[in-house]
Amino acid sequence: MVISFEVDVLKFIQQFSCPALDVFFSAVSMLAEQLVLIAAITYIYWNLNKDAGKQIAYAVFVSVSLNSGLKNLFNFTRPIGIDGIRSHYTGTATGSSFPSGHTQCFSTAAFSLAARMKKRRVYLTAAALTFLVALSRLYLGVHFPKDVLAGGLLGIIISFLCAFLCRKIRQKSLLYLVSFALMLPFLFLNTSEDYFKSLGLFFGFLIGNFIEEKKVSFSAGERSKTEAVLRWIVGLLLIAGIQLLGKKLLGGSALGNFLRYSLVSLFAIGIYPWIFSSVHRKICKKAA
Repeated sequence: MVISFEVDVLKFIQQFSCPALDVFFSAVSMLAEQLVLIAAITYIYWNLNKDAGKQIAYAVFVSVSLNSGLKNLFNFTRPIGIDGIRSHYTGTATGSSFPSGHTQCFSTAAFSLAARMKKRRVYLTAAALTFLVALSRLYLGVHFPKDVLAGGLLGIIISFLCAFLCRKIRQKSLLYLVSFALMLPFLFLNTSEDYFKSLGLFFGFLIGNFIEEKKVSFSAGERSKTEAVLRWIVGLLLIAGIQLLGKKLLGGSALGNFLRYSLVSLFAIGIYPWIFSSVHRKICKKAA
């Protein structure tokens, strides 16, 4: 569904296009990319605050699953190819247009962090960065205004709803399971590649959380900064390895994408904490 007014808005924004702004808004848009969000969430989860990391991850996985489902439901076209609209960085423009996945997922992560910290400056930073991410998707010509507006609002709503549920419900495993089940009806639509990736991330999170709670129960924030950064870098390299190997072995089918992304979040949430906790215990025993 294309509204002429929205096309005029994009043309107005793009009249200020220049090489410097191209670079700037491409970089801003990257803030909502998968790698950046994974890097931020895992650093919080592994090194700063385990509960905060889980809460942010839970909200983001709800958000990406819902976003992929809604895109399949509405199936709106993007502005790519419309006369007078200059679209680039289109490799990030997967699936349908509404709502904007970049805007929704970034606002979910940013406001989930703000909801945990409860500081005015963090809320203001989250709002400013969400606005810039939304603007970047318009400037790059890959979304219409309604897409980024809906994505931003949904992200904020999901972040606060998930924060509220995490405060009120003590049995987190049950909360996560019910939330995952609510995403499953989208399977009856003509589902996209992104939906199965999102569902895989959520499923791996469920299993990883169970492993962490029952078998690991590690403590974040007890290492030196050097140890924390090293743990983080090694973990990200291993995740990248799982992604590459998984893509080669499992392929790009719906089931392959689901399994590959399940392994990524399962490793990040459950297996890797078990590994570094075990190594730490062995080092402490030798030192004693």
